[in-house]
Amino acid sequence: MSMNHEFAPGRSMRARPVLIALSSVLIALPGGGQVSRAEPTRPLGDVEQYTFANPQTPLGEIQENCKLNGEQTAKVGEIQSAAKKTVGEYAAARAEELQAAREAMTAATNKGDFVAAATLAQKVRDLEKPMTDAREKARFDILAVLTRDQVQAWRKGCVIKSIRFTYGTITFTPEQLTQIGAMYDDCAGQANATFEEINAQLSRKVLGILSAKQKQTMGLK
Repeated sequence: MSMNHEFAPGRSMRARPVLIALSSVLIALPGGGQVSRAEPTRPLGDVEQYTFANPQTPLGEIQENCKLNGEQTAKVGEIQSAAKKTVGEYAAARAEELQAAREAMTAATNKGDFVAAATLAQKVRDLEKPMTDAREKARFDILAVLTRDQVQAWRKGCVIKSIRFTYGTITFTPEQLTQIGAMYDDCAGQANATFEEINAQLSRKVLGILSAKQKQTMGLK
């Protein structure tokens, strides 16, 4: 998964090995998306990796998860528009350089030259840093607009979205989605639970509620 945790519908667990291998080269950003949480209130951990709060998430989806009021909706929209403008202007100004670096990295990866690919991936990250920084600023600016309960609700929505992506070849029943929500609450109630830890736990737990037909569809025993 990407750092921003945007998920394309219909992708299954079996379709991901190449993507994961490349992602390990592309997204190993040191300390990205971490913020100290001084208060011990659960379910957010004392140190939470806010990689779930993608500032590029459609405003309607944020609204659905967080139940924004009018003032919050306007502020989040302004933050997103400003970030989009900053990223767009930089991408346009450095388009040729960015394209060349990405193509070189992809070519090295396809040839299996992972040492060169890692070096080129760092070059891509360096070139993309102004865009990454703009998105990270937008991420935390949006989170600052939300209440703690709204942040919790957004994280829960993102975890469930992640699970649906991971198990993209099957359709969960309403009853199963209710079970997944309850399992999330259980995992999130653990001290210092982070998005990544909850997501990993829940991915494993969901296997236990699949029907025989769903397992067969996914090629599982």
